[in-house]
Amino acid sequence: MVRETWALDGLYDDRWSGRRVTYTRFHCVGGRLETAMQRDTRVSRRPQTVVAYTGGARVAAATVAPFATETLLLPLSLDGSGRCLARFELGRTGVPSVVEAEHVEGRAVGVRFVRFRYLAP
Repeated sequence: MVRETWALDGLYDDRWSGRRVTYTRFHCVGGRLETAMQRDTRVSRRPQTVVAYTGGARVAAATVAPFATETLLLPLSLDGSGRCLARFELGRTGVPSVVEAEHVEGRAVGVRFVRFRYLAP
């Protein structure tokens, strides 16, 4: 039997985000979540603020500059149903075709999540 251990909501297939991303870990016992994010000037020439929440509380924040990689490490706590949730909220999104006319990309994106790594307690 195959059992899903985690899920992401709010990411496109290429890992670019919208304004909100949710990481859910099933059968969770707590621990920490490490995530790495990137941004480039095709989305916006300004840095992007990402705020992370777990258990309903703000636990971390990062400013992701174009062509930089930022890492967040946040605690995970149970939500009462055996799951751990982490929510990421972005200050803004950008549409690449608006920033640079030669791009045909019309979706609104924020940052690219390049890694999610669960660290058990």
